Amino acid sequence: MSRLKNILTKAKVKLMYLVAVLLIVLIPLLFFGFGSGLTEKLGKKIPIKEGTFDSKTGSLKLTKPSR
Repeated sequence: MSRLKNILTKAKVKLMYLVAVLLIVLIPLLFFGFGSGLTEKLGKKIPIKEGTFDSKTGSLKLTKPSR
């Protein structure tokens, strides 16, 4: 009975290693296979404005000061 437990324990450990390796390999493949997805979605939702930050008022000045 003890020998059977050892075999089952080793099998569980090997299975978990296999699952971990598959996740490490498959997640980046899915990410690149279906496009950058998450970064594209986030980039489209975040409006990016050019300008300078005014620390006094905490607002964004859309016109850049001349240098």
